Amino acid sequence: LGSSQSFTIGTGGTAGSNAGGNGGTGGITFFGSLLGAQGGGPGIGAPQSVSDVCATANSLGAGGAGGAVSSTGHINLGGGAGTAPISCVNNDVHGGIGGASYWGGGGPGGIIASSACAAGGNGIVYGAGGGGGVCAETTAGTTGGVGANGAVVVISYN
Repeated sequence: LGSSQSFTIGTGGTAGSNAGGNGGTGGITFFGSLLGAQGGGPGIGAPQSVSDVCATANSLGAGGAGGAVSSTGHINLGGGAGTAPISCVNNDVHGGIGGASYWGGGGPGGIIASSACAAGGNGIVYGAGGGGGVCAETTAGTTGGVGANGAVVVISYN
């Protein structure tokens, strides 16, 4: 390791806009030249106005790709992809779940049962993606959750 190392903590991806915009890609986390962890890909936004969610299940957007596996560290783990939204489950519409990291699952997707909107939840644990927002039978829009920042954990044994 040496006596010191510089580091950069990658920021979480930004939320998609309330008009169906895509989310942002997560930032890269570095620990000197020993480790470089990739951020996850952005979630894909859905159209703002969907009049019949059950009939248009394939136009609801898609989860972002998980962060790529690094090749520079001693323990190299990739991130999990976010899930696509689900429509017409017990008359509910569910926004996609944010991508998971080594530390745990992603933020929850919004859930609605009628003409309304529900924002996605933010990523909670290090490196997890934000959940997708969801709207049904309305021209309104809502945002997805924000991805959580990365982390560097150093364990030193003597």
